[in-house]
Amino acid sequence: TLLIATEKQPGGTVADVMRDPAPVLSKSASVDEAAKLLHDDRAVMIAEDGKFLGVVTRVDVLNHLYLKGRI
Repeated sequence: TLLIATEKQPGGTVADVMRDPAPVLSKSASVDEAAKLLHDDRAVMIAEDGKFLGVVTRVDVLNHLYLKGRI
């Protein structure tokens, strides 16, 4: 469900706390590239041709590296 705020919210809105611009990688970027961006950010947006595809988080990268035996 998509909620759109039409009035100022008492606690603020996500626009008040979001990072703009957010870090973005293409789906062909390496896990190492994502890890470098995740050093300073908790999540990286994945987009291709201007279309949002998903999000990669620190936990996603750590799980991948663990399963590959790199940590």
